[in-house]
Amino acid sequence: MKPLHFVFTFLGSYLLLQLGYTIYLYIFQPNLDPITLFTANVLVWVQPKATLVTMEAIDKAQVLVQGKAIYNIKEACNGISVMLSVLAFMIAFLKPWKAYAIAVPGSIFILFWANQLRLLALIKVQLFYPAHFVFFHEYLFPAIIYLFAFLIMVGFTKLFKQK
Repeated sequence: MKPLHFVFTFLGSYLLLQLGYTIYLYIFQPNLDPITLFTANVLVWVQPKATLVTMEAIDKAQVLVQGKAIYNIKEACNGISVMLSVLAFMIAFLKPWKAYAIAVPGSIFILFWANQLRLLALIKVQLFYPAHFVFFHEYLFPAIIYLFAFLIMVGFTKLFKQK
């Protein structure tokens, strides 16, 4: 595979996937989209002390722990952008459909649960180390999620390399 072909296929795929996702989000405005709401509901299911407050015509859900507001979950909190990056990479790598049948659901599963761990950890950070919340939320945890994505991409290339 030629490097330029890979780069252009990746960029084209990523832009088309992002466009589709943006249209998806636009359809649900001003309400919270179903994927983000599902992500928030799973978080509350995993963290029984947490509750979720949603309101009509607002595109976020507030997470409460024992009645205390912890943070808001918005569209960017659902991990879809990272998943789309990995999917665009896989598309650009051009493998048989069987590779995608295994890798795409597995990658989404891994990234979804990595994101859930991130959201759970952010609850703990906000409860016990609120002064450090911004650092964890905006820098450390996104870097960890993208590390997961990178490892998935490396694993995909190793698992399905040309023989």
